[in-house]
Amino acid sequence: MRKYELHAHSNMSDGCESPSQVVARASEAGVKLLALSDHDCMLGIGEALEEGARRGVTVLPAIEIDAEFAGEEVHILGLGIDRLDARLNEEIAAQCARRRERLERMAEALLERDIDVRPALRLSGGSVSRVDIALALIRMGLAESVADAFERFLASGRFANREFERMDAGKAVELINGASGVAVLAHPCQYDTDVGELVRVLKRHGLWGVEAYYLDATPEQAARFSALAARCGLFVTCGSDYHGLSRRPRARMGSAFVDNAATRRGYDALVRKLGVEGLAYSD
Repeated sequence: MRKYELHAHSNMSDGCESPSQVVARASEAGVKLLALSDHDCMLGIGEALEEGARRGVTVLPAIEIDAEFAGEEVHILGLGIDRLDARLNEEIAAQCARRRERLERMAEALLERDIDVRPALRLSGGSVSRVDIALALIRMGLAESVADAFERFLASGRFANREFERMDAGKAVELINGASGVAVLAHPCQYDTDVGELVRVLKRHGLWGVEAYYLDATPEQAARFSALAARCGLFVTCGSDYHGLSRRPRARMGSAFVDNAATRRGYDALVRKLGVEGLAYSD
């Protein structure tokens, strides 16, 4: 099976490399099929497609929508989307506006503690996130790393953290389907909610697959979520959640790739459903 990476981020959201650099890393890693799936952002897709054409990497237009289910944050990957779909763009623009408003509230919370991050903020070219504040804190000498900034200031329960109203997870799945994409539940190993119930509910909205093989998933978790997908008539995928080696050193491009019967079925079903020519396992 051709090596693929269906979960990667650029500096259009919280990654640290440009879309072109992400594609270059995919090429170097032997990845033949790459989904650039920035958080609530599709602005890097055009650049990635151009670089993919130069390097012989097939790039899937994609997105990772930050959503909510039963009061918990969950993420939905949209693979092979039409990035010009009007309704998807409208809803993502509204979510990005909420993200920006959240960033402003976090800056205000820090200012209440006499920490003014505004002069040090250099916002990403796409969707903003807590990482933008973390990087500002690093520039100010108030944190050693993004992880340190989250631990001290920005993680859930820390004084500077603020939440925003995320999209309903079922709505996110429907938006992806409406934009001619396929919806995959990202990193189920990270959720505290009942993943079985989450998958069953989202299937009714059109969920296509589950990212059972994720870098931080244990073998037991991968097996459990793969079995859950099979019971629900869904496919499984692999994803490293690549953000660039200086941002997440462990999450190397393609590092979550697994070649087994379940991932082969998912891979072949994906490329055939999206009409990706020449990459089916049987080709």
